[in-house]
Amino acid sequence: VDHEIGHTVDFELTKILQKNGIYTGKRASYEILKRTAKALGMGYSECKRAVSRYGNSEYGEWFAECYAEAMTSKSPRPVAVECMRQIDKMLEEHGVKHG
Repeated sequence: VDHEIGHTVDFELTKILQKNGIYTGKRASYEILKRTAKALGMGYSECKRAVSRYGNSEYGEWFAECYAEAMTSKSPRPVAVECMRQIDKMLEEHGVKHG
């Protein structure tokens, strides 16, 4: 279930980007992946592989896998933790308050 919630978070973030005129034609998960890779000093492909085989298949699946791991694991991997940080940063950048 948490994986599917991750997809919903991705789509909602994408709506925020569209509303603010920043939509690039790709879902927000693509930007989160790029930011996460940069923050961790990883390449794009390396970052995608760091969460799961399924997450490596496509950036939307990577995002959902990171989200699910961060929400359910007692010790999520660094890539999942950084993904969540980047989600928080993106929300803050667009004036979305969350708690």
